[in-house]
Amino acid sequence: LAALGVANRAMGFLGRESIGAFATAARIAGIQTAWTPIAAHTRENLTLVDPAAGTATHIRDAGPTVGADDLQHLSAALQQAARPGALLVFCGSLPPGVTPDDFAGLLDACHRGGAAIALDTSGEPLRRAAESGLYLVKPNAQELADLLGRTPAGRGEIIQAGRELARRFPIIIITLGEQGAYAFARDEAW
Repeated sequence: LAALGVANRAMGFLGRESIGAFATAARIAGIQTAWTPIAAHTRENLTLVDPAAGTATHIRDAGPTVGADDLQHLSAALQQAARPGALLVFCGSLPPGVTPDDFAGLLDACHRGGAAIALDTSGEPLRRAAESGLYLVKPNAQELADLLGRTPAGRGEIIQAGRELARRFPIIIITLGEQGAYAFARDEAW
């Protein structure tokens, strides 16, 4: 967004020991930040790519546990950012210590503030969030099946599912890895 000249702010939980490195990288990229510092190490994820075999192995750290005070701090920061004309983007999995109910509460507070909400998550947090007023949802194939309660088979069923979800959400982007992606808006599909 910064490269496109769009003002933006990165928010979320960040281990205190990592704030300096993240702040430097964000400043260089032109990103404003409003981190919620936590007394734990920031999780690290690695992806090992074997170009000869065409495989990628993901090593994902469990991440630190977030306390109630940390969650309250982030909630207050999000509520300040939540206003008409703002787009708040929530990505990734919930850290330990944050329940799907907590997450739904954050989304509801942002929605009440007038912000549009974009979401890229999975599992129970996705199912719960889908009950709130989301503007954009970006499921992959498995997340799409979770949202629908069934697994679409083939291109035609995926397109039908995207059109079905576009009646619930203004924008749906279904990502299918190497097979590409589909985007849907109320009466449009790409």
